[in-house]
Amino acid sequence: MNVSSKPPHWTPSEMRLLLAFFASMLWQDGSLHPDDRAALHTMAHELGLGNDDPQTEWLAQLPPLPDEIDPQTVPPRLAGAVLALATLAAGVRPSLARYEALELLEQLLAPESPAPLVLDLLAA
Repeated sequence: MNVSSKPPHWTPSEMRLLLAFFASMLWQDGSLHPDDRAALHTMAHELGLGNDDPQTEWLAQLPPLPDEIDPQTVPPRLAGAVLALATLAAGVRPSLARYEALELLEQLLAPESPAPLVLDLLAA
């Protein structure tokens, strides 16, 4: 998992929002496997948030709160990044719950997108 260098226009709060959506996908199965925790810490590092970041530690213990991952509050300029990171997270340990959550997130963030949804690609 490599998210090249972070764009300089992402603020710390935007990076934390991205990490919260990433974590929410990891938590779709109800708990974090060691591989999920490793992916969470790697993504925090890639986003420029250290492993000592309080939110990173909190997300390794508990899933994000619903109001922290409300797709309707995602700024349009971050929608693509949220979807990309959610897709990466869903692939850490693939499961039906993760793919269903990813499909819903895609519908909420990109409703007019002509691109096929994840479940459509899996069915093909």
